[in-house]
Amino acid sequence: MILWIAFERIMRFHARRVALPVDRLAPSILIRQLYSQGELSLAQFDTAISCQEVRNRIVHGFRASGLRDAVARLGTVVRELLEQWSAPSCRE
Repeated sequence: MILWIAFERIMRFHARRVALPVDRLAPSILIRQLYSQGELSLAQFDTAISCQEVRNRIVHGFRASGLRDAVARLGTVVRELLEQWSAPSCRE
């Protein structure tokens, strides 16, 4: 859950940086907006959507198969985005 919270936080921070209105968007819509604006790759988008499904099952009290794999994949995406979005070309 902490990793998912960090993921949402960096998505919202970056979306504001690139002037996307994100204040009340649900995470799934935010993920789609960032992808449609070219801020997420297709692989990052697919990982985010599949990891959100795992996250949703857990927070609603259901078993989630593939939890370890989802955490590893989301961790990779978070590291990629932190590196990508903190690059000098992203700073204004």
